Amino acid sequence: MTKQKYSSLAVKEAVLRAIEQGRTTRGILDQFDIGKSTVADIYKRYKERNNNKIFPKSGKHRITSERQDKILVRAAKNNSRKNAVLLNAEMKEFYNVKCSVDTNKYVRRPKGHRNYPKYQLLTVKLGDGNIMVWGSFNRGCVGPIHLIDDIMDKNMYKDINKWDILKTACVNIVPIFNKDLMIQFSESFIQPMYGYFYCLIEKVYP
Repeated sequence: MTKQKYSSLAVKEAVLRAIEQGRTTRGILDQFDIGKSTVADIYKRYKERNNNKIFPKSGKHRITSERQDKILVRAAKNNSRKNAVLLNAEMKEFYNVKCSVDTNKYVRRPKGHRNYPKYQLLTVKLGDGNIMVWGSFNRGCVGPIHLIDDIMDKNMYKDINKWDILKTACVNIVPIFNKDLMIQFSESFIQPMYGYFYCLIEKVYP
């Protein structure tokens, strides 16, 4: 079955009027920008049904039953960290049902609980643009936000610590300071900067 261009109800009525007026097929095709088979189908269905209304389609058949839908919802609620791939593998293994992971996705959280930590997805600070900003936060204030334009590497991490995090910490010195240590980067690469900052803390808070 060929895939035809969708025609609205107004277009179908205009095509039928053009046919009744005795217009040529070529003229109708050029005017409405539709295929020859589309014009033939519109006229054929009008003769069969005596109208050109658009009837609702049956749609795609369900893959899962109502019972399997309840099982899928229960599994998602029991472990909110499961993604579509894991749920699909579980349904295929235990119930021999293969679901698509590319269809509509629904957020599994109650209304008004968007910012609760329980419903937040863990992210990784590395990767090609996964985290676009970086900043420092402490109990007294919020530091400047640094925009990351490229892939995060140790040189960029050093610059962020030097010009954003430590600079803000020196202006708002507090006795409790927790540096952000990333296991992907060597601690010795940025340790001299933090050693200087710890000396400042000792002078202010002997």
